[in-house]
Amino acid sequence: MKINTSHLVGAAIALAAVFFSKLDAQDADKNTLGWIEWEYHMHFTSTPILKTESYSKIGGTGYEMVSMIYQPDRKGYLTVFKRPKLQPK
Repeated sequence: MKINTSHLVGAAIALAAVFFSKLDAQDADKNTLGWIEWEYHMHFTSTPILKTESYSKIGGTGYEMVSMIYQPDRKGYLTVFKRPKLQPK
């Protein structure tokens, strides 16, 4: 049985079309696939320890601390918080 080149090209194009159409559908429905969008809050302090009431206030709004970075040029610490982005209803 001889394979025709045009059949191979046609099959490759059909497979590519199916593959790329699936990718578009996944991008459009990324939240249905379990993706979470995040929003961030940054807080700068001169010491690596935040006051307890600062943590309570920020944490009470749904944020959790993910990073604390020393910034020598500003002589202090940048604390980064994140929370799931609220989705409009």
